[in-house]
Amino acid sequence: TLSLHDALPILPEYYPTRTELAILAGNAGEIARQMRRAFEDLIDALCSEGALAVVAEDIHWADAPSLGYLDGALRKLRDRPLFLLALARPELTEIVPELFLP
Repeated sequence: TLSLHDALPILPEYYPTRTELAILAGNAGEIARQMRRAFEDLIDALCSEGALAVVAEDIHWADAPSLGYLDGALRKLRDRPLFLLALARPELTEIVPELFLP
């Protein structure tokens, strides 16, 4: 597992160069996958330092990719010391009923 201290120098590898951006311009799915992986790796690195609590307020305003990052990190890192407190209006469960469910 990667520590946060070790992760910080390699985080730039997740950000594409201008040339890579030009190549990926027509492939938004690949960029989304890279961003999600970077987020999950960052959360994993933070968890390796100790228990991590994340507070996300007003997530009923969040876009679908942001909700996916949080949901994906919870699913992928379920064995890590990660606590997410996600605050939202009740209607969020009507819009995305499977969010954060095992």
